[in-house]
Amino acid sequence: MQARQLAYLQALGIDVWVRRGAAESERTARRPGTEPRAALAAPDAAHSPEQRETARQRNAATPARAGAAAPKEPSAALPHDAEVPAPRGTAAPVRFVIQCFKLGQTLALIDEPLMRHRRLLLDIARALDASGASERQDITFEWPQLNFGDASMAAAGAAFRAFLAAQTTAQTHWLAVGSRVETLIGDAPRDAHVFLPDALESLDKRALWQEIRAKR
Repeated sequence: MQARQLAYLQALGIDVWVRRGAAESERTARRPGTEPRAALAAPDAAHSPEQRETARQRNAATPARAGAAAPKEPSAALPHDAEVPAPRGTAAPVRFVIQCFKLGQTLALIDEPLMRHRRLLLDIARALDASGASERQDITFEWPQLNFGDASMAAAGAAFRAFLAAQTTAQTHWLAVGSRVETLIGDAPRDAHVFLPDALESLDKRALWQEIRAKR
């Protein structure tokens, strides 16, 4: 007897007796998500092992249907720590270091690769300084700098000239060593300053001494 009929008869005051086994069967059938045992069994549970093996071999020998899509290969994604190459045409940032020192009224500005001539350059700085000071103050200018978003050579020149303005007085002589330093200084007046080339090995010391005497 269905549940709707049973509820209708009970509402009329008619007692209905149902066998326990039948009632349990109805409640089980009405329970959500409950399936008959036969439906839960594996599809080939009723077959013998020999029949299942024959069916498996038949399926393996059957060619794929025409037009069936092949299984997709997994996409080759870059790992998170892989370095993404820079776009073509992007110039690498300019990087260099200018080693500097102050000696009295002389400010030496030396391209870092030329620091191997430090002893010679220190002697030239002493000759250029007329104050006779012996205490030296070392300073370093590094490029690029964090407060400059632009790392180009033009921005480096602007930053270097601002650095010079902060380190220079009207009595300061520059000892600029190397073509990079000369490029960074730009069109600044050179009357009181000494500029040396990259090739310090072939330096004409006699002519240099005459230039230093004229600019002290």
